[in-house]
Amino acid sequence: RSLFLITYQVWRVSLGTMAVPAPWINALKATAFIGGRYSMHRTIVGKKSNIPIISFRTQQWPVLNATAVAMVMENWYLRLIKFAMADNTDPRVRHALSVIVKTTICRHFQRCAPEMAERCGAQGTFEHNYMAKIEVWHCLAACRVLCVHI
Repeated sequence: RSLFLITYQVWRVSLGTMAVPAPWINALKATAFIGGRYSMHRTIVGKKSNIPIISFRTQQWPVLNATAVAMVMENWYLRLIKFAMADNTDPRVRHALSVIVKTTICRHFQRCAPEMAERCGAQGTFEHNYMAKIEVWHCLAACRVLCVHI
């Protein structure tokens, strides 16, 4: 009976690990949205008109990159969840997938979110823009996960 419980508990670890990065995908989508809205709203005053900063390639690339990464990660994540939840999936494969998903989404988030916050300048640090909160929340979540695994 105890061997059954241990096996059951170990099986749950891989699914729990796979569930950890789900909020990071939504946070990345929110970051892309906030950065995109800011880029459309903020303008540079010219002689004849105001130019939105989204018209510059240096602003477009991070917004498009964060949006694309969030959308791809969401679709990829949903497909892998279905595959991992299948009864015929080997537990070793399930565990490998959970580690790959968590690492990949975390790395993309760590790359895209600070880039978007940087593109928003000082506005990105204001509380009502949530950029700083999203980054701090990610750091705290990563620390919490490390503490659980140790």
